[in-house]
Amino acid sequence: MNVEQAVQDFPRTIRDARDLVVPTFPECENVVFAPYGVATIVAKTLQPFLTIPTSIATSTLPKVGSSSLVIIMDYEGIAEETNNLLNEARRKNAQVLVLSSGGKLREAVIRDKLVSLKLPIGVPPPLTFAYFFIPLLKAFAQAGKAEDLTVNEKVLETKALQERAQQLAGQVVHKVPLIYATNSLYPVAEYWALQCNVLARIHAFSAQFPELLQHTILGFDNSEAECHVVMLHDQDDPTSLVQRFGQTKTFITEKGAAVTEIAMSGNDVLTRLFVALQLGNMVALMLAEHYGYREDKEN
Repeated sequence: MNVEQAVQDFPRTIRDARDLVVPTFPECENVVFAPYGVATIVAKTLQPFLTIPTSIATSTLPKVGSSSLVIIMDYEGIAEETNNLLNEARRKNAQVLVLSSGGKLREAVIRDKLVSLKLPIGVPPPLTFAYFFIPLLKAFAQAGKAEDLTVNEKVLETKALQERAQQLAGQVVHKVPLIYATNSLYPVAEYWALQCNVLARIHAFSAQFPELLQHTILGFDNSEAECHVVMLHDQDDPTSLVQRFGQTKTFITEKGAAVTEIAMSGNDVLTRLFVALQLGNMVALMLAEHYGYREDKEN
């Protein structure tokens, strides 16, 4: 499946992910996510929804034992980091759950009969968010560690979203996208930057509000790069935070940078999340088309 088809099929991956058979979670006192690639953003997105202590490990595990669950998340299953973390988790007698579509991780699952979820093959790794997020949230809900929430993926297939993506892509083309987001949507900002990097092969950067007011914002004093700032916030963000968001937008505009503010509203929290993700997918794909880049041709 090429990238263009994968972006179009992003809503379908939500439906497919919902149908995956989720393994029963073992009893545990804490969860350590060991992700790679887009799965790192998935782990960060999942954390606020969970009622169990969690952490994220990318190079070495924190203190774990038999009461810990280490969730290995690597779509292709070939990253050295995740394979090393799996071996470390087993040496430390932690319980493990492996999510992958193949590679050395899948070989270890089959060889050692590890608890796992085999993901569908053939999807570009940056567009596999739903295959990690939906089954894991479902598993945590079944274990009583999260609320049972659903996504209305049909909202992702509207003409209005397509038109919004076209408008935003036209605004950021030939500029460096800077994606700023409140805490509730910061993983989405990271996701947008990743998709611009990987799909369109352009620089894009993310920052978290209000933390960016400490240092990041100072870069506008002497910036010579032509950038376009995209500011994301959610309808459930505190009013005081949104007001500061507006003040920051004014400051950036006065410094000469263009700003687009996007307020995610309506529907439920998960649907808003996935609408924001798909908007980022579509914008990155449109930028790739503008710059003449095609991953399938490049490969």
